[in-house]
Amino acid sequence: MTPNAFRAAAASLPAVHSACVLETEVFKVRGRTFATLNWPAPGWAIVKLRTSDQIRLIAQSRALAREPGPRGKKGVTVVQMKALEEAEGAEVLAAAWSLAYGGARASAETVLSAMSAAMDAG
Repeated sequence: MTPNAFRAAAASLPAVHSACVLETEVFKVRGRTFATLNWPAPGWAIVKLRTSDQIRLIAQSRALAREPGPRGKKGVTVVQMKALEEAEGAEVLAAAWSLAYGGARASAETVLSAMSAAMDAG
């Protein structure tokens, strides 16, 4: 997944606001950050997941790993963009958004469809 596709997918979710902070782009919903692009380095991202989603998604993808340290034990997950398939990225972002939104669920299919539309438009 490219950083532009990740950006389009994150921004396509309902009520998302993004802001550039130094060299990163932070994605929030309801004032809660769910993803940060270009952190810890360019070509990487981090997302905040439920621990159950984190365990499941890491087991399915070589592009994901628990962040080292105490934050990783609480769901913070690092994402290697070049190893991430678009379908995996959509599922990860949908899960992260759902946690930050507070109960609502987004589907990976919805994210992929909105991301495709955003990429075609821009």
